Amino acid sequence: EKEFAKLLLGGIIDADESAHIYEHSIEVQLPFLQYMGRERTFSIVPICMAMQDYDTSKEVGELIANAIDKYNKRVIIIASSDFSHVGFNYSTRPPSGRCVDEYAMEQDKIAIDKILELDARGLIEEVYQKNITMCGYGCVASMLIAAKNLGASNAELLKYGTSYEVAPANSCVGYGAIAVY
Repeated sequence: EKEFAKLLLGGIIDADESAHIYEHSIEVQLPFLQYMGRERTFSIVPICMAMQDYDTSKEVGELIANAIDKYNKRVIIIASSDFSHVGFNYSTRPPSGRCVDEYAMEQDKIAIDKILELDARGLIEEVYQKNITMCGYGCVASMLIAAKNLGASNAELLKYGTSYEVAPANSCVGYGAIAVY
C-alpha cells in the first residue's frame, strides 16, 4: 500500500528493500493473513527494525500512529516476534537443573506480562535486564506505543506455547499471540 507507506517515511523510517532480504518474520505471517483475508482484499506495509532500543521503538510507534491518523482506511498493526530461545542450539542455557521449556516459559512470562500491561519501556528494560532472547522486542514495543497512541487500553493473551510441546528436545523457542485493543 504505497499511500500508507509514504505517510510513514520520514524520521527514522526509510524505504529499504534490502532490510527484508534475510528477515523471515513477515513471511511467517503471510499465510495466516492470506487465509484470514481470503474473503477480502488487503495490502501490507512491512517494517523491519534493526535498532530496537526504546527511543527508536518510540519514534517508530509514533510515526505509525500518526500515519494511521492521516489514513482513510482501516489499519491493523501486526508485530511479529518469537519469544525466548533457550538450549543447545542457542547461546542461552537454562540454569543448572532446569529444563529448557520451563526456563523459556519463565522468561517469556516476564515479557508477556509487560506486553499485557502495554508497557513498551518496561518490556525493553526487562529484555535487557533479564537477558530475554526475544528477537523482535523493539517491533512489539513500537506496536504497543502506536496502539496506545491510537487509544488502545487492553491486551489479551490469546495463545502461548513452545516448540518443546511439539517436539521435546534440548532446545526450546517460545511463541505467543496477543491482541491489543
